[in-house]
Amino acid sequence: MPRLNWTFLGETPYLQALRLQYKLAGKVAQGADPVLLLLEHPPSITLGRQADPDNLNLSETEYKKRGIGVFNVLRGGDVTLHCRGQLVGYPIANLRQLKYSVPAWVRCQAGIIERFLFKHEIAAAWSDVHPGVWINDKKIAALGFHISRGISTHGFIVHVHQMGYREEMCFITRLPEPLVPSICSPQRRIRHGGHPEFPLRITMA
Repeated sequence: MPRLNWTFLGETPYLQALRLQYKLAGKVAQGADPVLLLLEHPPSITLGRQADPDNLNLSETEYKKRGIGVFNVLRGGDVTLHCRGQLVGYPIANLRQLKYSVPAWVRCQAGIIERFLFKHEIAAAWSDVHPGVWINDKKIAALGFHISRGISTHGFIVHVHQMGYREEMCFITRLPEPLVPSICSPQRRIRHGGHPEFPLRITMA
């Protein structure tokens, strides 16, 4: 049975983390145990394979002036803002060895995030309609993976502290979710409701 090795890297520039992922992916492909990298990025924007450039408010030159890197990446999904206050996780694993299909792998990672949040008294749920982990109609965690020859790279972000995210998101992108919940949001009140797309609902009070 493979053993999961993990490490917390602290704040790490996006490209440095990306290079480390691919280096470790090569080792995992050769039989090494899976690895989980936990870290935080300085302000960066990544565009996944389904990204719509119209979701960017500024030119790449303007982002650079603000110290924000813009990167086209191989993961699935749209535009993602990485910034301080997020916990980023990159699980690097051989799905063939673990006997996971891609959908099962994504759902497994979402389930781990759901259980992690539940330990912090936050009941959140995965949505197949709008992929991600949600509290009501607000996304608290986003997932996006790249699978090549059975090896998974990229991963997830969980919003831990929202203040920096709110300030940066308001002018960086046109994505329709500027006010996201976070683990550090005070006074959470759990409710179960009948929303057709989000089966478990929580009111942030």
